[in-house]
Amino acid sequence: QGRAPEPFYDPLKTWIDSAHARGMEILSHTNTHRDVRDISADEYEQEFEGSRRVLEEIVGAEVPRIVAYPKGRSHEVVRTWLAEHGWHAFGTRGGITMHTSPVCDIERNGIRTETTWQEFLLKLSDGIKPFEKMRGLRF
Repeated sequence: QGRAPEPFYDPLKTWIDSAHARGMEILSHTNTHRDVRDISADEYEQEFEGSRRVLEEIVGAEVPRIVAYPKGRSHEVVRTWLAEHGWHAFGTRGGITMHTSPVCDIERNGIRTETTWQEFLLKLSDGIKPFEKMRGLRF
C-alpha cells in the first residue's frame, strides 16, 4: 500500500503546473473521461466547461475551448452543443482538416517516431489514403 507524499502534493496538479510553466498548452478532455456518446445533454456543461474551469484554476490562466473526445468518438448532438458554446473538438478519425471542416469534428493524422518524412508529407497532402490501403496500414 502506497503512502501520500509528505508534505502532501497533488501529482497531477504538479505535472500540469510544470507542463504549463514550460510553455505547453493545456487543453480539456472532459471531467470524467466517459464516452461522450453516453453522456446526456444535461451533463455537457459539467463535463466540458467543468473540466476547463478546473484546468484554469490549476494553471491560473484561460484554457481554450478545445477538447479531444475521450475514446475519440462523438455524435451530432454533442458536436452541435459544443459548436453553439464556442468549442472546437477532435476525435481519432484520420484525415486532413480543411478550412471547411466542421469545428467540432476536426480530423487528425497520427505522427509517430517511426513515421518517415515521405509518410509525413503524404499525410499533409491527404495522399496517405492510397498508401495506407496499399500497405494495409492505418496511421
